[in-house]
Amino acid sequence: MPTIDHNLLRAAREAAGLTREQAGTALARSYPAIQAYERGVIVPPGNVLIAMARLYGVAVEDLCRDDKPAGVR
Repeated sequence: MPTIDHNLLRAAREAAGLTREQAGTALARSYPAIQAYERGVIVPPGNVLIAMARLYGVAVEDLCRDDKPAGVR
């Protein structure tokens, strides 16, 4: 099952050229909330994850990693 990867959240934001403040404003979230998502302290709700993907110009799947062991389908 895919899991949100907090490192990918940060990388996608940075690739979009946004600061945490800018992302927070666009997503109606505080700087501490964006920081917590990117540190893996809090998992963003589904609606926020979708909004993040749109804002960053990526697919939701690009913000996740697959937890299946190699070779398992």
